[in-house]
Amino acid sequence: WRAFWKAFVGEASSLREWYRREVFGALVRMRLPIVMMLLLLVGAIWIGFEQAGEFALPPGAFNLDDLQLDTFSQIGSIKLLEPQGVGIIWLHNLRASALAFLLGVISFGVFGVLILMLPFVLIGYFMGTLANVGISPLVFLAGFILPHGVLEIPAILLVGAGIVYMGGVMLTPSVDKTIGDAWLAALADWAKIMVGIGILLFLFAAVLEVFLTPRAVVWLLG
Repeated sequence: WRAFWKAFVGEASSLREWYRREVFGALVRMRLPIVMMLLLLVGAIWIGFEQAGEFALPPGAFNLDDLQLDTFSQIGSIKLLEPQGVGIIWLHNLRASALAFLLGVISFGVFGVLILMLPFVLIGYFMGTLANVGISPLVFLAGFILPHGVLEIPAILLVGAGIVYMGGVMLTPSVDKTIGDAWLAALADWAKIMVGIGILLFLFAAVLEVFLTPRAVVWLLG
């Protein structure tokens, strides 16, 4: 714990300095995993898009006629358009990130990354499915995904990059650190990204998903 905490706090003496030196430094060290994770997420969308042609839904599965805001207020326990929905979505994303992290620890990052790729496979699948019924995939992205995805996708990208980074550290010998010390330092870097950026991005994305995304969907497709 002392080794982890020392790596997490670093030499910073203030919150501003911690962001400037530690969080930014962690981002620099993860630049290659960030690029790798970006390519994996794009690939996941492509896989889903391709599967839409192989596993097509019935033509009447999507009925977007007369779409109203009331439609979103009736989606089970998600509670869109209500303040409590923010907490539900935020905690869901944090739990998913924690699950991806734990699975990544026991699989050198592989299972954790697969968990984070799954929603993007579904995004690609729905893009392809709507394209088959004459609705532009770009309209789907602009309505259902981007209003909150502008914050949520970078958060997922950073969480996944941290998992890839830790997996790489576990597989790469270090000349000046034991495997345990190197992994603790990598874990501290992941925690810096998650605490300093990821949690806030997920929170603000949840606010947008509850209050902005339904309105964007109705405006574009209603």
